[in-house]
Amino acid sequence: MEEELLISECKKNNHFAQRKLYEQYVQKIFWVVIRYIENEATAEELVADCFIKCFEKINQFEYRGVGSFCGWLKKIAVNECLSHLRKKKIVYDTEEKLISDLSQSSANNALSKMAHDEIINVIRQLPEGYRMVFNLFAIEGFSHAEIATQLGISEETSRSQLHKARLALQKTIKR
Repeated sequence: MEEELLISECKKNNHFAQRKLYEQYVQKIFWVVIRYIENEATAEELVADCFIKCFEKINQFEYRGVGSFCGWLKKIAVNECLSHLRKKKIVYDTEEKLISDLSQSSANNALSKMAHDEIINVIRQLPEGYRMVFNLFAIEGFSHAEIATQLGISEETSRSQLHKARLALQKTIKR
């Protein structure tokens, strides 16, 4: 079934269409969530929550072509992850300043040889605060100002957390 038709049927509360849409996107959304959530069981619960929210709010979605639904669904997933992590009251370290970017060639060469699953596992090993900022900045493309607003931290803290995440990733990848 074509995506636009599936979405149209989901808006009519067609359970067959909902199942098809779920099956089409569950893996993509799982990979988004697992970048933020360390525990796989919790990640699976959040994926289910994402789809529940998706189907509750699908009437608000307007189809704008290929990829627009996936992007909309990924935003729901990121927001669900952030909401979950906020509830856990993650503490951010505001002491350190941004020093440098992740740019060492040996780390970049090692990274290019790693499989997707290995990269995800390395990111999952980061402390939650580092992992959230890294995912939002490096993968989702948010600015430090947007991250600061979403997480209730300062822009400097966002920069600091990103720097620490990059250093930790660099160290792990070199090993």
